[in-house]
Amino acid sequence: MSLKSWREQKLNECKDFPSHLYYFAHKDNFENILKFGILNKKEIKERKLKYTSFALEEVQDIRSETKIPKSGLGGRIDNHDVHDFVPLYFTSKTPTLYAVKEDQENFFFLKINSRRIITDERIDFSFCNGNAASSKTNYYSNLSKLNRIDWKIIHSKYWNEFEDGKRKRNSEFLIYGSVDLKYVDEILLNSNRYYDDFVKLKEKYKNNISININKEYFF
Repeated sequence: MSLKSWREQKLNECKDFPSHLYYFAHKDNFENILKFGILNKKEIKERKLKYTSFALEEVQDIRSETKIPKSGLGGRIDNHDVHDFVPLYFTSKTPTLYAVKEDQENFFFLKINSRRIITDERIDFSFCNGNAASSKTNYYSNLSKLNRIDWKIIHSKYWNEFEDGKRKRNSEFLIYGSVDLKYVDEILLNSNRYYDDFVKLKEKYKNNISININKEYFF
């Protein structure tokens, strides 16, 4: 069985796995994403790109020091940390988004086709069953371990009714290196406030991904 077929099989076995994964970003970062794709934290820093972050520095410090496994290494942990990966969420409505809900117009989602990116044999990944900055969270690099994700919490309307729900709702699927925009099916905005600005940038870089306003993905 090819690696692609094996990955497809494991995704099919996990009936709760979503059709899309979500990358959450500030509008100021949109142009660089159109120019370079979605880069991991280290590469953004190495390229000295302008980047607007909404994350707490102490959280980023923990992520930069957390060594995690990567697919292709047989579950071994080498010298890769969370900042070597692009973080994607299993749902758009996370505690991370809730924390900035009063400022949602300034953020957007890239809706990424999960099957297309994960079954690409050139893609390496990791995933975790909770907030990456928590010591309770575990990391995996084998799709056979997708049952370690608490899918009931991921797919529920909210998370507060569950024990440890906030941490588990922030589970991530992490793509090693960068994410090419060919895997992005849609760009999602919360309002029309910056819609024209997004369209102009998209046209400038001759990108054909659809941009839509859909409040259902936001709080």
